[in-house]
Amino acid sequence: MNPITPKTSREHRSTKVNSVQVHFVFNNILALFSSRQPKSSHVNY
Repeated sequence: MNPITPKTSREHRSTKVNSVQVHFVFNNILALFSSRQPKSSHVNY
């Protein structure tokens, strides 16, 4: 078995893209959550 194949590199690249998308979604959810809460409770963190 070859450790490096076009399919493996393609899957790795797609996994990288998926993690980046998840990161963006997570940031958006955090922004929505923090903007929904009052500023006073945000300072308490």
